[in-house]
Amino acid sequence: MVQALARGMDILSILERKGSATVTEIAKEINVDKSTVSRLIMTLKEYDMVRLDLINKKYRLGLRILYLGDCIHRTIDVASIARPYLHKLCESIGESVHLAVVSNGMLYIIDQIRSKREYNLAAHIGMIEPWHCSSVGKCVLAHKPPSYVERVLDEQELTERTPKTITNREKLTAELDLIRQKGYAIDDEEVVLGVRCVAVPIFNYNGQVNYSIGVSGPKAHMTQTRLEEYIKKMMKYGSQISEELGYGRFNK
Repeated sequence: MVQALARGMDILSILERKGSATVTEIAKEINVDKSTVSRLIMTLKEYDMVRLDLINKKYRLGLRILYLGDCIHRTIDVASIARPYLHKLCESIGESVHLAVVSNGMLYIIDQIRSKREYNLAAHIGMIEPWHCSSVGKCVLAHKPPSYVERVLDEQELTERTPKTITNREKLTAELDLIRQKGYAIDDEEVVLGVRCVAVPIFNYNGQVNYSIGVSGPKAHMTQTRLEEYIKKMMKYGSQISEELGYGRFNK
């Protein structure tokens, strides 16, 4: 490990966490002398990685951080990152797996891995999933800000797909709260009678949820025991995808 580079990364992490800090405060946190921190700061400042606030004389992250972050955001291909994990999940549980993404206010299936089972209830790529009754829809919606949820519920009718579909706004909001607490969502014959689906969220680097992994199967096969097994493995691979997107490293 290059010590100077490691210390430079420590400085950037401190400024990200604290918002701003003096040379003295930084030196105390990384346990080095102020002269060393000053030299590192000057190098980071030269590359616009940090800047000096002229009012309080503290250092903040520079605008180049914003530029680099935007470059990363534009070049991330979540579908490509997720695909190996979808394959692993499909092989692990023997069920078809699909990936959903938010786009233009709707939720689309953008990838799927089909199982070898005869019934094969995989979703179709390009399919639009309903927000209020699909497992992937509820899973994503549960992690959105209240204003986003309100807008979706204002714009999209809570259509009854089956007798089990939740069409009451207050009841749906309560279920979204429960989904957020549990970390997964279940569609128990809410879209199609006889079919159960389960979904887990994927978090990006700043903790937002715009993707979800879903698994579907006949209710007779998707027993409570199997659901518990599937959920455990889905959360494992969902977490690994989230980690690859930076979740847990930059949003603490």
